[in-house]
Amino acid sequence: FSYDWKGSAVWDAGNGTVDCHYEARIILRPTGSVSGDKDLTRLLGKNPFATKETIHDLFSKKLRKYLDYEFEDYCTEDDYYQPVVEDFGSNLEYDLQKWSEENGFEFVSCEGDGNDDGYEPKFRKGWY
Repeated sequence: FSYDWKGSAVWDAGNGTVDCHYEARIILRPTGSVSGDKDLTRLLGKNPFATKETIHDLFSKKLRKYLDYEFEDYCTEDDYYQPVVEDFGSNLEYDLQKWSEENGFEFVSCEGDGNDDGYEPKFRKGWY
């Protein structure tokens, strides 16, 4: 199971923001326990001949939702210190191992990189 993930989040310090981005190429291996996934069971109950693309889409959506939440949480965790987006990789590996165990996969590898657009101060209307 390979998946290309692109995450984005905004860190807001009240007086300015930083747009955060991370891209990763993820490889996971399904295990025998993936067959117990409730969403997969429901999908196959409706259509026992579901294509591998349909099944891949199912798990891609679940993984994207999970990683989007984790990245948003990482970037907005501290109100006073701008996140170091490049360091999210160690969190990502941990998050992928956790997600894999919970969803019937084995973590194989992950390569990624992050960046931010820099600090953008907010200005008040009418302020000169």
